[in-house]
Formats: sequence, structure tokens, C-alpha cells
Amino acid sequence: MPQFRASLPDLKPGISEIFAHPVADGAELRAYDPNNANTRAGDYETVTDAGLAQMLRDHAIRCISFRPLRSRMRDTAPEG
Repeated sequence: MPQFRASLPDLKPGISEIFAHPVADGAELRAYDPNNANTRAGDYETVTDAGLAQMLRDHAIRCISFRPLRSRMRDTAPEG
């Protein structure tokens, strides 16, 4: 996910969604998802890299789950 790291400094204020499907590489991954195993293993390496955490801090990026966004959307949804 080199493009992921490259995009972080250019994020605008507000909410950005970035998703990944991280899985530790191994025989199980290769058996159940042979078509996307390299992508999933790469996602795992990216999101578990200690340097990523520092990069997020350096750019004042705060990670959240979807739950607060869902709550906010429900609070502002039109009646009906």
C-alpha cells in the first residue's frame, strides 16, 4: 500500500475513509484467498508497521472506527 502512505500528507481536514483487509501471511491465507493473498498480506504489513503510527501522529491524523460516524449519521438523518 505505498499509495496509502503517499496520500496521508495530502488529506484535507474532515473525514476520510481508508479501508484494508489485513491478514497475516501464511498457509491459511494462501489456501482461502489465493487471488488476493498478496494484497491482504501487504495490507497487514502496512497497518502493523510502527512507522505508520508515527506518520499518523506527525500529520495529526486521528483514527476512529465507523461507530461514531454511524451515530452521527443517525442523529442527523431526516425524519421519515
